[in-house]
Amino acid sequence: MNEIIKKDNIKFTDLKLDWKKALYLSAKPLLDDGSIKEGFIENIIENIEKNGPYINVGKGIAIAHTKDSSFVNEDSLSLLRLSCPITIGEDKGSPIYNLFTLATTGSDKHLKYLSSLTKNLSDESILKEFEDATSRSHIHKLLNNLDDEKIKFATVCAEGIVSSFMIKENISNILSYWGVRDKVEIFIYNIDNYETAKNKAIDEWFVSKDAEDKVDLGDDYTVLDSVIDRVELEKKLKTVAEKYDLLNGKKNPNMF
Repeated sequence: MNEIIKKDNIKFTDLKLDWKKALYLSAKPLLDDGSIKEGFIENIIENIEKNGPYINVGKGIAIAHTKDSSFVNEDSLSLLRLSCPITIGEDKGSPIYNLFTLATTGSDKHLKYLSSLTKNLSDESILKEFEDATSRSHIHKLLNNLDDEKIKFATVCAEGIVSSFMIKENISNILSYWGVRDKVEIFIYNIDNYETAKNKAIDEWFVSKDAEDKVDLGDDYTVLDSVIDRVELEKKLKTVAEKYDLLNGKKNPNMF
């Protein structure tokens, strides 16, 4: 597997859950995509009730896993970020805010995944950034150690590829003015072909107002009321740039 965790397997919840319900919710993406079978979480719950909260690794993190690979169809990992922390049994002093579910088809891969995950989160600066991250894309890049990979933007409009191209060029010009154009790849689509972008793992979409109700882009997208209003675009692009830390805290002057 080229990435430790898929972006679609990162979820957030504001629900107040007990630890068992949190385990089921954390594992749901893996059950939905067929990576694990029914009984996987029940096996982990049984192990916890027998051996204690072995999944709690500290620093607000738990990694739910089992050595029994009979419940696993495909190596996979998911994350549930909890606004309301959970505790397991008598372990009241170690609240869990980040609940991973790890499923592997063999013990060697089991250790490899744990090693990759703990290596990234053992770095205090990465851990702090992970704790502060508020978007799936940001967390995805941190966990997969993709810091050197370019951020991927894409544009999509209902009016056709020309409008998408205009937005792309304006984004490109603004990023060049800020001195960060080399950090971003920009793709253009229309409502007829945007679904072909799924294998590119787009970080942020810029979608025209007339296309908003015609496309399904997940959570990471920015709606533009006008495809030619460069002032509006620059303002919204600044918000996106801050989200992905493109400006490194710098306050760049307005281009328009």
